[in-house]
Amino acid sequence: SGLYFRLRDALPEGAERNRYMEFIGAVFEDQVRRTLERWISLLRQQNRRWHSQASIVTEREILAALSNAGVKETKVADFLLVLDRDVIAIETKAKFFSVAARTGTDEEGYFKRLDEIVIRGARQLDATIEHVRAGRLASLGLRPCRVRRVLPVVVSFSDLFISPPFREYVDGRLAEEGVLNDSGDGRCHVRPLEVLDCTDMETIEAGLEQIGRA
Repeated sequence: SGLYFRLRDALPEGAERNRYMEFIGAVFEDQVRRTLERWISLLRQQNRRWHSQASIVTEREILAALSNAGVKETKVADFLLVLDRDVIAIETKAKFFSVAARTGTDEEGYFKRLDEIVIRGARQLDATIEHVRAGRLASLGLRPCRVRRVLPVVVSFSDLFISPPFREYVDGRLAEEGVLNDSGDGRCHVRPLEVLDCTDMETIEAGLEQIGRA
């Protein structure tokens, strides 16, 4: 992250710096997509029926389906990892904490950036889940009666130390926002939000490789 800030700060504020930050976000999103593809490859090697049908739905495909359903200009998840009747909804966030925020000398800055990463991501995941519940993504095979449960996941470029106080803060903010609530009707059951970073994604991949060798 030190190199990120050096390169960012070398650019003038404004359009050029914004393009650099958008580029980093696009690179990170592609990195996560490639990781998900490797997950699917490892799952398919396990020769289980629902593993063989695992697939990735991209943001572009989601937006196209919503456009066909008459929905315009909406924020949605970056990916949906479809595992038979279970769906992992994934939003990537390539945001960095300032040095002051990371070292505890800028508490306000820390929580502001945390909200940008986790809470804003949760809103996009929640919107996507609501589209599934409303049947607007049925053309992608995500019919409300078919989807049993959804696991919302924010994948952060920045390392986040997940501690009980962190979890308490995030859960409180989600309650304030009223997002990622379970419908209570038995359809599209929403699991608690997971927050992962790059290391977590790689650990999961290593676990899938180990299972495949067992």
